[in-house]
Amino acid sequence: MIIHSWADGLSETFTRIFGRGTDIIILGIIATFALIKPVQKTLKKWKFNKTFDAISVEQPLASKKRKFKLKYWAKFLAWLIVVIILVLPYPYRPGGNIQLLPPTQQSIQAQVDGKITKVFFKGGDSQWIKQKNVIANMESIDIENEVQTLRESIKRQQAELASRRANLSKLIATPRA
Repeated sequence: MIIHSWADGLSETFTRIFGRGTDIIILGIIATFALIKPVQKTLKKWKFNKTFDAISVEQPLASKKRKFKLKYWAKFLAWLIVVIILVLPYPYRPGGNIQLLPPTQQSIQAQVDGKITKVFFKGGDSQWIKQKNVIANMESIDIENEVQTLRESIKRQQAELASRRANLSKLIATPRA
């Protein structure tokens, strides 16, 4: 559990540094370190199983030189494998959600909800807009509904007023007894 969370943390951290090929890089490094010992053991077995026809005084010196060369080549081979893994091309494919914003974008908030009907400035051309300039026309659905309701109310009241005036005219025109 701890190793798993540690590996996830490394993967996330190195992904930010190396990109999407991070998993392959980490796997290559782990494989290289895992294979160093078995390769060295195999090379040692191969070296010590050889028999020499003639034993000379210089044999220990030659053995040390061979051992040094063997270690050198094993390390060189391990690092070569690491470098090859790091240099391998990895196809990067862009993906995900992205929102491009200019560096000096200013967000504008309207006081009411609605639909923008006309915009007076293009935007993105580094043009400064003075304070209190009208940037766009907006229709507010709530305000439009309220205006429509008030107009209907005015029409009803005007009809009521006309009806009462007609009633008043009738009453004035009717003789009193």
